[in-house]
Amino acid sequence: MAIVIAADSPNTKATNKIVRDNNVTGSLIMGVIVHSNSPGDVVSGTKVIGNKLSNDGSEGPPYDPTSPTGIAVVSEKPGSDGSVLTNTQVQSNTVSNETYGVWVFNAVGTNITHLHTSSVTTPTSVKP
Repeated sequence: MAIVIAADSPNTKATNKIVRDNNVTGSLIMGVIVHSNSPGDVVSGTKVIGNKLSNDGSEGPPYDPTSPTGIAVVSEKPGSDGSVLTNTQVQSNTVSNETYGVWVFNAVGTNITHLHTSSVTTPTSVKP
């Protein structure tokens, strides 16, 4: 089962949440997802620390990533009237048997440190 920190309804907030010391294996979607996708959403100050992720899935079309991913930090509609995803800390996680270790899309201030990977094609992918 995946772990999700999200603001999915318009004008909602998820701030200063912590995802720590979990084991996620074989999730249908990404193992840990930090997500903002509606106008006025704010997801800020999330910490993803010390988790072990392996053999997870992906979101699938039309959203990226479309390949197995351990941790995804994604804002789908950024901009002045869109969603906001800021200041996510991804620290000391272990990811194995995935295409992407950490996949970041439209997330300002994401900091990835001490990522440990095994059998991961792309340890980190950060897109604007």
